Amino acid sequence: MPHQKTSTLTQQALSCVQTGNLTEARRLYSQLCQLNKDNAEAWRASAGVHLMLGGLEQAESCCRRAVELLNSVARWQRYEQHLGPLKQALGP
Repeated sequence: MPHQKTSTLTQQALSCVQTGNLTEARRLYSQLCQLNKDNAEAWRASAGVHLMLGGLEQAESCCRRAVELLNSVARWQRYEQHLGPLKQALGP
């Protein structure tokens, strides 16, 4: 996927989040994740949008995918923090 297309989708999705159009942001981040399955930041952002829309299971799935993609332990720990609240919300 060309870098410019990725950058454009990312900017559009971020703009949607900033203006409160979370449904469109979810669609754009989903598209971005499917086009570039190794983009940890896109998966993390997608998790955040799902969480804001109340999609806890989808948020957890996206967050787990982001964590899988991270290479460094330090970055992994930052994303692991997001899983705690998701696990609590999902319950046993």
